[in-house]
Amino acid sequence: MAGECLFCHQPVMGPQDICLSCRQALPEAKPRCMLCAEILQPDAQHLLDEQAPIIERPSFLQLPSTQARQACCPACQRHPPSYDQLTVLWPYEQPLDRLMLRFKYRQDLNAGGLFLDWLETKIQPQGHWSLVSIPAHRARKRQRGIDPPAWIAQRLARMWQQPYQSQWLMRIKETPSQQKLSRHQRLSNPQGAFLAHPAVAGQSCLLIDDVVTTGSTLHWAAKALKAAGAQQVEALALVKVDHADARHP
Repeated sequence: MAGECLFCHQPVMGPQDICLSCRQALPEAKPRCMLCAEILQPDAQHLLDEQAPIIERPSFLQLPSTQARQACCPACQRHPPSYDQLTVLWPYEQPLDRLMLRFKYRQDLNAGGLFLDWLETKIQPQGHWSLVSIPAHRARKRQRGIDPPAWIAQRLARMWQQPYQSQWLMRIKETPSQQKLSRHQRLSNPQGAFLAHPAVAGQSCLLIDDVVTTGSTLHWAAKALKAAGAQQVEALALVKVDHADARHP
């Protein structure tokens, strides 16, 4: 039975709810810093190739080809984030921004399922890691009905046959929504919001989020995990806002 494209609503016969025309209209991938996943500027890439430190560490994720470069941006060379690597599936651009809004705010699980399908085809996991999701604010979880990072992490864990540890990271402080804050405010807003369980000691964790803008939430969450003894923390997000002052969900 034919399905329906989630973007244009035309009938589709394939395994994913997206037609060929809309698939071809998706934004092109761009070279990104392997630490923070910011876009690498063309005028600085030759400097990165020559000067950036080679980063060799076991990784859970086999990166998309455009991010599979052993270089980090100038900002990460000066002040690396607390997570060891961030992989993003897509940029937060049309039409993917509308798909994320449907998943995040309207509990559209078909939209979430399409993101999962893309993760399955684009990301190849390696080794043994524990999946941990960014904990939702209680009030926002009640409002939305689902917790998108946890929803994704639970299904990825089953798909990749890795454990999902729902109790390893807790939100101990309610913070204002990042959506209406400036870049400077976003960077410090999540500080002190997370506490990790002692069971993370010596473990390798894959931290899951839905939308990343400045990376500050992931930074402070990873910092809490490492403070509790986590050996390594990588991060995976569905989409990333490439202009950190942009407004996003």
